[in-house]
Amino acid sequence: MGLSISRPGRAWVWLPAIVVPALALGACSNDDGYPTPTRTATMSIATLSPTAPMATPTTEATFPVHPAGTRTGNPDVDSVLGILEQRDGAALRAIMRVDEVPCTHETGLGGPPKCPENVTEGTPLPAFPLTGCEGRMVTGDSIDFAAESFAGAHWEGVWAVADVPDVPTSGYPAGEHLVVLAVAWGGGSLFPPVSRHIVSIADGQVLVIQHACGQAIEDFEADSYLLPPP
Repeated sequence: MGLSISRPGRAWVWLPAIVVPALALGACSNDDGYPTPTRTATMSIATLSPTAPMATPTTEATFPVHPAGTRTGNPDVDSVLGILEQRDGAALRAIMRVDEVPCTHETGLGGPPKCPENVTEGTPLPAFPLTGCEGRMVTGDSIDFAAESFAGAHWEGVWAVADVPDVPTSGYPAGEHLVVLAVAWGGGSLFPPVSRHIVSIADGQVLVIQHACGQAIEDFEADSYLLPPP
């Protein structure tokens, strides 16, 4: 099952695929579909299952990022950058855009949010797109947990802010910019030394959170940048 593409004010349309070469990104997740929250002075990685061991880096990776406090001059983007740098789950949750999306009783990863027991198929539920190596629409308290989890996730700094072309880019709401955060795993893991989290934003709101799932940051490409890579 695919996810949907939409822009603010447009209906959700479920597509059969969610992969796009340059911009479709994901994140590793646990069985609940969203990352295990971590906040340490060393590198961290979300678990793949409740019992999976954490990746332990053996070397400290370095990678150029913009200094904390760097801004673009775009007020909507800069307000989001400021909140991301606060690493405050409540502040992040306040700017996460939650849409009403019809639920489904179909099982499996991806697709619309899952209907709770005794809720009719197609009932609109407040939902937020959160991607791991697989993606899902989280609902209810899981939205709050997603905000706290990402606020506690490890990342080195802002690597770039990319403009989003006015074409479908993935199975999620289409934002205006992508904030690319550098994530240094270090050596000794299955991931490249430096990967990336992606935060899709528009009008000062967060539309999609995409946790790192092994894509090397240097492989990220965009046609234009509001804040280019350093």
